Amino acid sequence: MKFLLSLGLFALLFFSSGCFDKPGEGKLAQQGFAIADPIINALEKYKNEHGKYPQRLGELVPEYLEKDPQKDDAGEIRFIYFPAEEGGSYYLRLSYPSFFGTDDCSYTPAERKWSCGGTM
Repeated sequence: MKFLLSLGLFALLFFSSGCFDKPGEGKLAQQGFAIADPIINALEKYKNEHGKYPQRLGELVPEYLEKDPQKDDAGEIRFIYFPAEEGGSYYLRLSYPSFFGTDDCSYTPAERKWSCGGTM
């Protein structure tokens, strides 16, 4: 019984002590947002010059970006890009590993902010 009580107390302290970052917070989330800023800027420049967003991020290379962020298999941060019909909008998602699985954040030009959540 003492063992279970000790284990429960440890778990309570461990999970409530801030050992885990909320989705959209922490080092990997901040790195993802920093990497995403030039992507978002490139998407806006592309739209200003072409009147619509590209069908894929690869169209931004090399004029707007040095490399396609969806083809970077070395990093822990992954990007997924979905253009809307008619090129009037897009959905950009970044995902990164977290303690319980994967955290995902999404961005649209209409919202102009990241919305984050976690999965297991």
